[in-house]
Amino acid sequence: MLGVLASTKVNANGADGLISGSTDFFVAQVSALVLACIWAFAFTYGMLWGIDNLTPVRVTEESERNLDESLHGESAYTE
Repeated sequence: MLGVLASTKVNANGADGLISGSTDFFVAQVSALVLACIWAFAFTYGMLWGIDNLTPVRVTEESERNLDESLHGESAYTE
C-alpha cells in the first residue's frame, strides 16, 4: 500500500504514491512483487524437479490406493 498511500508530506525523503499523483513508486513496487512471484515459482519448481530426480515426489497409483486404506480405513477408488 505504500505505492498507493506514500506522500512526501509525511516523509520528505520518501516518494509520492498514486494518491499523491505519482506512479513511479507504485510501478517499482508492482515490479518487485512480480519479480518475487516469478522467483518463488522458479525456485520451487527447480527444487521439486531436483528432489523428484533423487526420489519420486508422487506415489504410484497402486500405492495411493493402499495409502487410502491404511490412513483412512476406506478405499477412494472403486473398480
